Amino acid sequence: GRWNPLAKMLSEQHLESNALRRYELLSENTRDIVLFLRPNGEIAEANRAAVAAYGYTRRELLNMTIFDLRAPETLAEAEEHLAAAITKGITIQTMHRRKDGSTFPVEVSATPSQIGGLVLSLVRDITRRRLWEQTQTLVREFDHSILRREPASATLKLLCERLAEMFKCSLVWVAVKQPDGTVLPSASAGSAADFLQGLNFRWDNTPEGQCPTGLAIRTTKPQVVQIDEAEPSPWKAAAQQKGFRSACSVPLPAAKGTLGALSLYSVDPEAFAPYKVDLLMSFAAQVAVSMIFAADQEQIRLRTAALEAAANGMVITDTKGRIQWVNPAFTRLTGYSAAEALGQNPRILKSGVHSQPFYKRMWDTILSGQIWAGEVYNRRKDGSIYPEEMTITPIRSPEGEITHFVAVKQDVTERKQREEQLRYLSLHDPVTELPNRRALQESLDRMVRDAKEG
Repeated sequence: GRWNPLAKMLSEQHLESNALRRYELLSENTRDIVLFLRPNGEIAEANRAAVAAYGYTRRELLNMTIFDLRAPETLAEAEEHLAAAITKGITIQTMHRRKDGSTFPVEVSATPSQIGGLVLSLVRDITRRRLWEQTQTLVREFDHSILRREPASATLKLLCERLAEMFKCSLVWVAVKQPDGTVLPSASAGSAADFLQGLNFRWDNTPEGQCPTGLAIRTTKPQVVQIDEAEPSPWKAAAQQKGFRSACSVPLPAAKGTLGALSLYSVDPEAFAPYKVDLLMSFAAQVAVSMIFAADQEQIRLRTAALEAAANGMVITDTKGRIQWVNPAFTRLTGYSAAEALGQNPRILKSGVHSQPFYKRMWDTILSGQIWAGEVYNRRKDGSIYPEEMTITPIRSPEGEITHFVAVKQDVTERKQREEQLRYLSLHDPVTELPNRRALQESLDRMVRDAKEG
């Protein structure tokens, strides 16, 4: 038989009806926004998630187009996106607009459906994902700033500025815990940053320590506060005067307790949804690690600067004697630059004055973990020999294994010259410069000693 057009139409309607039922079942049981669009962009159907997300009723949505839901700044490319969705399907990230005018980031997957030429558009609110991505990017930027040794104050200031923008807050500040119970602002940003002026913040159990920042530090737990519901205090009065409606403080964790807290203030009473608090907790933990690393780096920098500025020459070697670091005083003392010394053995300074047993005793001492100290005659790069006082200290790993040696060198040439001059004066007449009785006695003593030794 011949194909009956009516049967064909009924069959197609049956297929469309089944497909529609499947789509309806699917769309009403998903948290994603589901929209059916006509080729001209009109909304033919919308699910409950769409009603909740955009703030329009279903009837209102069915009298709108997809262009009405696009943020104004994205309209220029909206028609191109719809055309691509009709022909081959498209997945994009863009911005959509709610009924109240606010916008939010979305990921849209639009493709032709089996229903009457309609386009099936799946819209996912990616606000949380975008916020998480932004915080991770911010952490990386923070870490890079620390590695570049940029000032911590400037880095934390930038961090506060970015967080104020990302979380739409009027104030973001980093509080640093002090041993005496006080809290000091390390950095702040936002249109209401002057809120911190004139207020005393503490983290101990005092009236000033009942603010979100103090509670977060003391309890090591996040604090989300509706300011109108807080207990009366100077902090609450100042916050209300600024128009703040909510605040969130999360601790900056450390191995023992906290470093301080990260605090955010908003004029929106619902600014700090649970997922945002969780995100801030994760972010604060990462920032705290970076702050500890930055503090350690600063200590290392200061110690290195002190070693670099030291008057005595300093050398660090591994256990095999390979030079790994020298300071500028070493170069002034020996004539060897850091580039020339690194990787070499300290024997480049060997003068030939001392015997092999002398060096063996030195190595036996430091390899046993003891400190060696004594006088050594070494040779400079130019060949001249000079005396130095040297102390070699073994450095141990946390497990107790010797990993390096640190040698501190002091040129004692002038002292030796003074000692020799004093010795000469003690053994010679100051007028005639002839040997005196003491010189005669020392000579006799030496001759007797030599005779006894054979």
